[in-house]
Amino acid sequence: MSEHPDDESGIDPVIDPELEAEVRTALRRAIVPPATPGPVRDAVEAMATNHGARTGVRWRVWQGASALASLAAVVVVLAVIAASLAVRGGKPAAATPQATLGTPGPVLPDAKPGQTPAVGFGWTGQGLTAWATGTDGLRFTEDGGVMWSAPVSLPAVPDASLASLDFVDRDNGWQTFEALQAGVWHLRVQRTDDGGLTWQTSEIASLPDQTDTGLLTSTHFSDASHGVTFVSRPVETPGASEPPLAQTYASCTKYVTVDGGATWTGPTASVCNTIESPRWVNRLVGFDPGGDASSPLSVTTDGGLTWRTSGLPGVSSSQDVFLDVLDVDAGGRLHLLVTLLPASMTWVAAPLVRYVSVDGGATWAEEFRSTTPSGTGAGWMSVLAPDHYMALVGGLASRSLIESRDGGRTWSDVQTSGFDIATYMYWADEMHGMLEGIRDCSSGQTCDTVGSSAGGVFLTDDGGRTWHQLAFPPG
Repeated sequence: MSEHPDDESGIDPVIDPELEAEVRTALRRAIVPPATPGPVRDAVEAMATNHGARTGVRWRVWQGASALASLAAVVVVLAVIAASLAVRGGKPAAATPQATLGTPGPVLPDAKPGQTPAVGFGWTGQGLTAWATGTDGLRFTEDGGVMWSAPVSLPAVPDASLASLDFVDRDNGWQTFEALQAGVWHLRVQRTDDGGLTWQTSEIASLPDQTDTGLLTSTHFSDASHGVTFVSRPVETPGASEPPLAQTYASCTKYVTVDGGATWTGPTASVCNTIESPRWVNRLVGFDPGGDASSPLSVTTDGGLTWRTSGLPGVSSSQDVFLDVLDVDAGGRLHLLVTLLPASMTWVAAPLVRYVSVDGGATWAEEFRSTTPSGTGAGWMSVLAPDHYMALVGGLASRSLIESRDGGRTWSDVQTSGFDIATYMYWADEMHGMLEGIRDCSSGQTCDTVGSSAGGVFLTDDGGRTWHQLAFPPG
């Protein structure tokens, strides 16, 4: 009955022709249907209000151009069908899962000579709204990257490399930074509620300096009012020129705000903020692997206020666990995909293992094991939608993309173009993503992804098939 095969809802009901004719006849005669069964009524209401598990993915109620397009007509159709099925004792045919990517958005522009590449980006968590930074300041897009706002200046910080940005929508954002003054680290946050036009500064904490250990900080907001800041210190390793991958941390604490960052309470003990984590699935769900690759997994489902920490079953003492991605299904269950490495740290044929948790990460059970097509493990991985993952492969200088549409059981190569190497990526939905990458980098060559005109931020609006460098006209 659907008149639009490209319906973005992904719902493609298959209805018996005879039954469809009966329904249409009933509608033409304006026969008042029986009361809508409770389960059917609930389903219609859910269709009207449900949002996809990923921001920007919305379910449409109906796509018909006739009188059936109204919600009232949908209720009539479902009621008559339900009554007819009750008489026949039959069941409706199963819906066919949508197998295509959908319809791309407006064509993304390519960078032009003389334009300045963007060097930082982030999705806000509201639809296709994102932010990007360049030498001229901060800009926003609300259509996935086609049109961008005029730049606004970011407030100056003592060391831009120590600052981090976090926006929950087009207006509300924060820039967290540390300033070392007279042997004291001042952990501060600058907040805006007007898209960066004005900023206010508040002090999160003042922490004594400890030579050669510094601070590792991370700030995350679940909405415009509630946020957390994690602070930890790397434990100095005598004789080491830089922190090793299996670093340990101390003084792991948390500060909390309920007024948008104007005031903070704490510290309280918390999970350690490490170099690569926490990583966030959405504004409420995130995970932190702890101090090193073999540490227990910590998961939060309330924006970082509380954490559940547990080990993973089936992991031997000779294996290292590299956490790839955490996913949340429609039933609220957590799915974790990890790479298990042997003690030799050999990526060849290293298995991908998926675990499931039904208690918010307190306990885990193994679901299945698989490997990537190349058999060499995956690099940076992102969740595009429930069970739909995209991964960069090819080592630290990733040169290709693979994807899985069944939660990591099977993988396929993505025929892509637009960049040569990439380091990390994030997605707003199944069509729109961004990554940090570079063009024109020969195999085996070391290239800086943000330090040249060929490097910076790249966007896609067709599921990763094509990528366009994000660059802005000179100010």
